[in-house]
Amino acid sequence: MPHNNVQSKFQNNLNLQIKNNYFNLSTIPKNKLQKINEMEAKSKNKFATRLGFLAAAASSAVGVGNIWRFPYTVGKYGGAGFLLLYIIFVCILGFPLVLAKLAFGRQMQAGTYKAYSKLKSSKWVYVGLGAALVSFTILSFYNMITGWLIGYFFKIIKGGLLSSSDFNTTFSGFISNIKLNILLTALVTTLVAGIVKSGISGGIERISKVLMPLFIFMLIGLIIYALTLEGSLKGLKFYLIPSLDSITPQAMYAALTQSFLSLSIGSGISITYGAYVSKKENLVNSSAIIVASDTLVSFLAGLIIFPIIFHNDISPAQGPSLIFISLPLAFKGLGMFIGTVVGATFFLLLVFAAITSAISLLEVVVRHLIERFDISRSKAVYYSSILIFILSIPSILSFSDIKFFNTIKLNKNVTYTFFDIIGDLFFDVFMPTIGLFFSLFVTYKWKFNSLEDEIRNGYNKKNVWLFNYLKISIKYLSPVLISIAIVLKLIEFWSGQSIS
Repeated sequence: MPHNNVQSKFQNNLNLQIKNNYFNLSTIPKNKLQKINEMEAKSKNKFATRLGFLAAAASSAVGVGNIWRFPYTVGKYGGAGFLLLYIIFVCILGFPLVLAKLAFGRQMQAGTYKAYSKLKSSKWVYVGLGAALVSFTILSFYNMITGWLIGYFFKIIKGGLLSSSDFNTTFSGFISNIKLNILLTALVTTLVAGIVKSGISGGIERISKVLMPLFIFMLIGLIIYALTLEGSLKGLKFYLIPSLDSITPQAMYAALTQSFLSLSIGSGISITYGAYVSKKENLVNSSAIIVASDTLVSFLAGLIIFPIIFHNDISPAQGPSLIFISLPLAFKGLGMFIGTVVGATFFLLLVFAAITSAISLLEVVVRHLIERFDISRSKAVYYSSILIFILSIPSILSFSDIKFFNTIKLNKNVTYTFFDIIGDLFFDVFMPTIGLFFSLFVTYKWKFNSLEDEIRNGYNKKNVWLFNYLKISIKYLSPVLISIAIVLKLIEFWSGQSIS
């Protein structure tokens, strides 16, 4: 039954019951009330509209990786050359895998674990379990970073940030304030849990339809302002005109890993959201919109950051500190009033992006727990959020004086923190590994005929080239390129010698 009919029938039934019982819900017979509650629960766990699905799916892809990690990676690897490589990898790997995952989730009508188990092949179930585990672990890291963004938003508003004379010391002092960061992480965890607890249409879809337009509005406003700054043309030249010497093996590796991180290929979000999508949905168009939206937001973020950076004569190759150290310095250079307005808007933009991604990651975990342990959504949200918060504490303590969390030696050359291990292993190794196994799963277990059959629900065009393109990408390109990236990262991680 179409979702709108279910919701309409539920609402009419409820209105009739209320009218007949003089607005006293306690007089409704228990069996009828239970049936109404079941219909309500079912209606909440589907996307109510196509716009809602696209907003939620695009929001899940758009996150801190687009506005924090993407710009500093572009700056580190020479600007436009990296941008070109990134777009190529998104086209040849990102789009096919997002489409295939949405199709698999919709066909199985299940989350990451149950979707694989429906094929009665136990060995592939671990891929679904791995996707849920990756989402769970990354979320502990993600919630902490979102807490940083909220903290910096309030520091700018209160005037304390831009009055600083040493932004390195300011940032170090902020992340080493353990009590504050635990409080901010708890706040983010609670907020995300409350949204996911409300269900798909009542929580995730509703908040995405509000935050995504606000996000785009603020993004465009900041771009317009950034392009008016003196020196912005230098920033645009660096960002948009590629040079051959910037297209290096290191840049190719970084572009590949960034495309996986940005589109959350290994997290299980696309499979989970696919389970909530109507069979009438054109997954080809939807996947194109999701991937294009994610790539566009990354691109637009660069149109904000590089003009501001070059206006202030700051090197674009600042690495991860770009957002928290270099940009506040740039905002200060705009003057206290304008810098506060622009800076606060920018960090609020980042908060919105982080929240929409976090709710998608939590939904993967919640759906997994509901299906595997047959518990209610409320319990799944409650248990998982508590565990995610607990796991975030070691990452927070990585910036404390406790050596157990910040002096982890895995080789003779480098000392890691718990924060580093989560960031390096789960973002750059485990997430691509899940994508690799999914490619193998489609090729050898689910088969391309099943993929094509599911895609053709809602997509009636013949387009033989499309399915040949999917097959070449998933069967040949994905396994080879992803395997190379994983091996290189493991060599870097264990040897302590950077390949980038």
